[in-house]
Amino acid sequence: MRRSIQSIESSGVGLSTHIARYNFPARSDYEQYYMSGGQIQSPEELWQNNDYVADVQRHWHTKGQNGCVFAQRQAIIGDGWNTHVVSDPLETILGEDILGDIPLVVANAINDPSIEVVSLLFPQVRTSAELVVFLKALRSTKPFTVGREDRFDDYTALGLRFPISDEVTAWIVGFAPFPYLPITRQAPSLELAVRVKVKPEDMFYKLNHDQSVAHPADIPLQMDDEVAERLYTITVEKTAELLGGHDARKNNPHAKAKYTISVPTELWFGDT
Repeated sequence: MRRSIQSIESSGVGLSTHIARYNFPARSDYEQYYMSGGQIQSPEELWQNNDYVADVQRHWHTKGQNGCVFAQRQAIIGDGWNTHVVSDPLETILGEDILGDIPLVVANAINDPSIEVVSLLFPQVRTSAELVVFLKALRSTKPFTVGREDRFDDYTALGLRFPISDEVTAWIVGFAPFPYLPITRQAPSLELAVRVKVKPEDMFYKLNHDQSVAHPADIPLQMDDEVAERLYTITVEKTAELLGGHDARKNNPHAKAKYTISVPTELWFGDT
């Protein structure tokens, strides 16, 4: 677990990702930022440093490419958002059963009243083949499960789940640096964001009120309905713009909340 205050100076980070009328930092921009500042001598060093990895991912969320203004606000504030980084290469994660300790990280977050969401970061999972191997291993790491596995031609959308109580299951949200993902899910590192608390009693009326499901969107807003209404409208409009329009947003299954992340169908159902 780590601090919630991040140390990146936005003015020094490039904006190489251009979407509609927006510009966002790309993975390479962060590498250049740390190299220019002398903190690292090669891009590889960045993704081996847990603090830098956590700061980069948090900073990316604050810039708003994920489309959700609520998530952007939460990333800026930092309260209740905790991060656990596993910067080992995939073969080390699997070979030393580091993955087996991840459920304990989530369980501890569930039991910590100060934590609303735990962000699990795996910066060394960098290719589609590695992602598939990783997810298949995670699927076998109880109590993680794959609650949905839906094929959409070349890509299959997966819904990872984690029980946070006997009655409530977390729908995990995923981000990763793969160009086939919706642009709102293309982050610097592989991230699995797990909501670790049940829904609050007082929720904004337009959110999912299914009490059996926990999702990062459930984080208490701590704002009145008028402000929440305005931010909700901005979120819908911005997400639609980033994804190519309202119809494109509605018709893109890979961007839906019930799915964690998508993978190439051929790899997922193959021998990888």
